[in-house]
Amino acid sequence: MRSPAPSLKVSFAASAPMQQEELDALKALCTLCESGQQEIKLRSQEKRDQAAQRRGKRATTLAAVRQTKDRRQIVAALSQLAPLRSVKEHTSFISAFGRVRDSRAALSLFADMESAGFAADVICIAAVIAACVRGGQWRRALEHFEGLPARGLRPNAFVYSSAIAACDKGGEWERALELLAEMPSIGLLPNIVCYNCAISACANAAQHEHALELLDEMRRRGLTPDAISFNSAISACDKAGRWDQALALLYRMEVSGVKPDAISFSSAIAACGHGGRWERALGLLGAMERRGIPPSVYAYNACIAACGAAGQPDHALSLFERLETDASLALQPDAVTFNAVLDAVAPQRARARTLWKLGLARGLFRGCEQWDGPTPLLDLHELSEGAAEAAVRWWLEERVPSKLASADDAQARPTRLELVTGWGKNRASYQSGDVRERVEAVLADMGVATLPSLNPGVHACVAPSR
Repeated sequence: MRSPAPSLKVSFAASAPMQQEELDALKALCTLCESGQQEIKLRSQEKRDQAAQRRGKRATTLAAVRQTKDRRQIVAALSQLAPLRSVKEHTSFISAFGRVRDSRAALSLFADMESAGFAADVICIAAVIAACVRGGQWRRALEHFEGLPARGLRPNAFVYSSAIAACDKGGEWERALELLAEMPSIGLLPNIVCYNCAISACANAAQHEHALELLDEMRRRGLTPDAISFNSAISACDKAGRWDQALALLYRMEVSGVKPDAISFSSAIAACGHGGRWERALGLLGAMERRGIPPSVYAYNACIAACGAAGQPDHALSLFERLETDASLALQPDAVTFNAVLDAVAPQRARARTLWKLGLARGLFRGCEQWDGPTPLLDLHELSEGAAEAAVRWWLEERVPSKLASADDAQARPTRLELVTGWGKNRASYQSGDVRERVEAVLADMGVATLPSLNPGVHACVAPSR
């Protein structure tokens, strides 16, 4: 056993009473100590206050990042707060970059986060997937979704909805339906967002029957389809050429208590137009206005296209002129409008020429002609059949002769002209018919001498001598 510690005895020697000077010095020393302690306390409090202020400022900045859609503000905030301190902070910025469709920045930040040793949670992965979808990198989105098990993470409904949206962007409608069907097997009930993304995937693939089945399935699961659900299904019917079912869905919306909006009517108008029911298209446009739903340019474009396809140029022109003159609409014809009306009035060459030049003057077809290099060309990729015909006739009869007449050096004048039509593989929805075949017919009608071309998407012709 250890022996007890010896006791400490302290004895105080008797001393003489302190002098006044000594008392004063002692009091001053005590006062100095007290003031020093107070200063230490004040400095500590200041440091705590500054730290709290920095935390408050950081929290305020992060809150602003979660709301903004300004990329410059996001980048400035990231620079201000760097280095980020948690997965939650990284997720806030990844989501912000997703909102502005900058998936590259989101993925770069995610890589930096993992390099710094932070382990992503399912909320962070969901933000990454959503950013990839919005940024057009749907394959990367699905890669991150499929990599969840390797991270030991269980997907939630938001992750599934983003993955289904990725399938929509990539045209993988069957995969979208598979993902939707597998959710219950892992204990997740698909929500309305999941269904809407799956219906949209079916719509973009013109799978209207599957889109309609999903609408019915939503009701069986106790979910009420909203305007987005119905609008996507109507769009599916449009793409599948089922104008009758598109109209039935429009009626079903109202019966279900879902108010049709401008998108609903516009999609139904487009379906009627593609189905050759131009009178019904005009009727729907009128119904929109009677209900106080401001029609969009898309709705007018669909009606104009419907009239043009049905051989009703006067109705098409009337709609176009209303867009031009009715200030209450607050709408301006766009390039699609001009393509549609030029399809309608193509046989009326003088009127088509006037409309084509009006579109040119407004900059809607900027870049269609190129005079740089030895061979001038007219690019018709973005044009409908009627617009392409109007463009070719204007270019060869008016533009090319004017340019050649003003050329200073006769020796440098081109001997070959090119009309770029493409092969028709990447045509927009409003570009009906075969532009290449139409241009070939126009050149024959004009008696223009053609030249051999190694590119089947290019018509070459002889440039006039003067």
